[in-house]
Amino acid sequence: MDRQRTRGESTSTMKEKTAALTDLYGDDDELEPECVVEEAGLAADFLLHGREKEIEQYMIHVRKHLLEGEGETIIEIGVPISTSGTGPSTGSGLSEEELERALKAHEAVLKKVPAVGTVIETRKAPNGKCTCVLLVRDPLSDKDFIEMRVAVVGNVDAGKSTLLGVLTHSALDDGRGAARTKLFRHKHEFESGRTSSVGNDILGK
Repeated sequence: MDRQRTRGESTSTMKEKTAALTDLYGDDDELEPECVVEEAGLAADFLLHGREKEIEQYMIHVRKHLLEGEGETIIEIGVPISTSGTGPSTGSGLSEEELERALKAHEAVLKKVPAVGTVIETRKAPNGKCTCVLLVRDPLSDKDFIEMRVAVVGNVDAGKSTLLGVLTHSALDDGRGAARTKLFRHKHEFESGRTSSVGNDILGK
């Protein structure tokens, strides 16, 4: 039963993704020839022109990659976008002033997607041309949260449990191990004053 349920849920998820991707392009019969996504793709400076057809094409590109990337994708501003996936990208890079304008235009486009972009790094080529790499994600809802797991390892008496006790309970240690006692889970730990098990503690809300 569990295997059948898992297989059914997986099939349902795939159907939802397929339907979402299909909705991006709509009915081909309803599209005018000039509205169909061209194989030539988008130039590196397309955001500077603000042409409606190019913006719509780029929005489809972003949504497609968000669906394929489970809600997140990497975008590089200032690099040509090839929709055919073949051939080298030429004409990469923008001037610093052009890149600043492109980022402002890109922010406006993401609001329409909708999506949220975070700058990761700005790359500068020897010829002075620049590109900007962004992490683009679906907007977070009230039910979503981002979880980050951090492992704390070290030698005996290094202060691992004391550090975690202070961070997770917002209470300073009294110099006699009061902070680490907040992480004790077993009787022998309280008796010996040392943690002897692997634990998971939550930091933040």
